[in-house]
Amino acid sequence: RVAYFLPRTLSGASVEALAAAAGAASVEVESNYLNNKLKAKTLYFGFDAPTPVPCFDLNDAQCADRGEALLDALERFGCAQLVAPPELRDANERARAAWTAFFGLPDAEKQRIAPGADVDGYHGVGEVGAYYNAHRSGVIFE
Repeated sequence: RVAYFLPRTLSGASVEALAAAAGAASVEVESNYLNNKLKAKTLYFGFDAPTPVPCFDLNDAQCADRGEALLDALERFGCAQLVAPPELRDANERARAAWTAFFGLPDAEKQRIAPGADVDGYHGVGEVGAYYNAHRSGVIFE
């Protein structure tokens, strides 16, 4: 399974040549647009059959013994699905609600309750450095 991110000028003949060189039975071509303009093309080789994503249910007591299987899934597929226990899902939803409420505040109010720039926490646009957050605010925890 290979995906190539290539220039938008890629011709049909080039796609055929790449597919032949890769020995692929089929190729899928995806056109990538930004602001209604073609920016690039992505070619997918070897994705003919779906690959099931391994699922690990953290509610299952036996899941604790499956560390090696999880590592194998991450190495082979680059992903795995984890089913979280209800208390973890609930804590995540509460955290999401708190952050949504905080980021919905006016900038002046966020600045008022934010810690100083030398500590973890909220930083307004451009407060961390010209390249780090020049265009957006955010929260930093290290």
